Amino acid sequence: MKSKLFTFLLIFGVITLGMVGCKKDKEEPEPEPQPVTTTKPSIASKTQIVTVPTKLQSSTDSNAATAVGYLNTMNSLTTYTSIFTPPANATHSTNKNSTDTWNWTYDDGQGHTFAFVYTYSVTSTQHIWDIKLGINGATPVDYAHAEETLDGTVGNMSFYYSALSNYAGTDLSNYYWYYTWNVDANGYGNITMEAHNGTTDVLKYTATVNSDGSGEVNYYINSVLKYRLTWTAAGTGTWYVYDENGTETTGTWS
Repeated sequence: MKSKLFTFLLIFGVITLGMVGCKKDKEEPEPEPQPVTTTKPSIASKTQIVTVPTKLQSSTDSNAATAVGYLNTMNSLTTYTSIFTPPANATHSTNKNSTDTWNWTYDDGQGHTFAFVYTYSVTSTQHIWDIKLGINGATPVDYAHAEETLDGTVGNMSFYYSALSNYAGTDLSNYYWYYTWNVDANGYGNITMEAHNGTTDVLKYTATVNSDGSGEVNYYINSVLKYRLTWTAAGTGTWYVYDENGTETTGTWS
C-alpha cells in the first residue's frame, strides 16, 4: 500500500536533488556571488519533525516496525527542505512591503534551464515562503510553498509538479504534496502528509504522538481509512486493516 507513495517521493527526490546539484552552463559568465540571508522553515534543521517513541522502536513486533516506518516516512520531509535555501549566486532584492525575493537559474547540461523565483516574508504571526519555477523560458509557476508560526510549532508545506511536466515527459499538473504539522518543542503532536498522484489517487497519512510516547498512525486512500495502528506508552499496540468493503480485521502486539 506504500509503493505508490514511495514512487511519488522518488520522482520529487530525483528531480529536486538533481536541480540543486546540477552545474551552470560553463559558457555563461558566472554572476558575482552575493550575500544570501534568509530564514528557513524550522523543520529544515531537524532530523525528526515528530518524535518516534523509543519503546516503539525497540519492539521486535512487525506491526510496531510498520508504525515506525510510517513515522519515518513523514519525518523524511526534512530532507527536501534544502530548496528553501537560495544559492550564493542568487540575485536578491527587497520591495517596500519588506518581502525578500531571490532569483537564480541552473542549466542541467542537457538542454534544460531552470529559473527559480523565491520570495520570503514575515507577518506578526508567521513566516511565509513561496517558490515558483519556470523551465526553458516558460513563465514560472507554483513549485513550493510553506507557512509556519513564528515559534515553528505549527506549519504547512506544499510541493507542486506542474512546472516539471515537460521535463519529466508526462503530465504532472495534478501531482502535489501537502504536509502539515502541529507539534511542541519536543516533537509531540500531530502531523499529516498527503500525496496527490494525478486524478485517481490521494494517499494520506495522519499521526499523533503524545508526550508519554503513546500514539497512532492512520493511512487513507481517497479519504477511505485502510490501515490504523495505535500503541501505548509501553510500546504495545493494536492494528486494524480495512478491505474494499470496509470490513475490519484487527489484532494486537505486546
